[in-house]
Amino acid sequence: MKKKTMILAFSTVLGVSLLGTAGYKASAAYEQAKISKEEAVKIVEKEYKGDNVDVNFEYDDGKPEYEVKFNEGEERFEVEIDAETGKVLKKERKDYDDDSANEKPPHTKITMDKAAEIALNEVAGDIKEAELDHDNGKWVYELEIQTKDGEVNIDIDAMTGKILEIDHDDD
Repeated sequence: MKKKTMILAFSTVLGVSLLGTAGYKASAAYEQAKISKEEAVKIVEKEYKGDNVDVNFEYDDGKPEYEVKFNEGEERFEVEIDAETGKVLKKERKDYDDDSANEKPPHTKITMDKAAEIALNEVAGDIKEAELDHDNGKWVYELEIQTKDGEVNIDIDAMTGKILEIDHDDD
């Protein structure tokens, strides 16, 4: 429950920030990023062998970067990658609290990379956001893809790789 609350709070803050000028800069920076989210994940996977939880593009201290969060055993890692150079900017390790032990994601059968591949085979575009979330008793990869016609959200079962939902937002 704490994870869902944190994700909701983060999403709300992110959504509100995207309404302002910083959001415009982040969006413009995302369009001009020299490395993709998939490449950022591959950079992280060279050093770590954990299960990817989520990847977010952000504009931090005037620079575009990807924040890759994942689990490796009982630990949670956050790695920030420069979106222009691919350089690792920051690595941080966090232990799970005993209270949240039941909320951590299991070792999924489908990796974040595989979920991204499944999604991009279904919808052509660029992945803007991807995360692993617990919805209705299932671990689900939620991917947001920017297409030429708008935004598409795809939910993929983290255990089977089955597409659970495709939502086209053609605003």
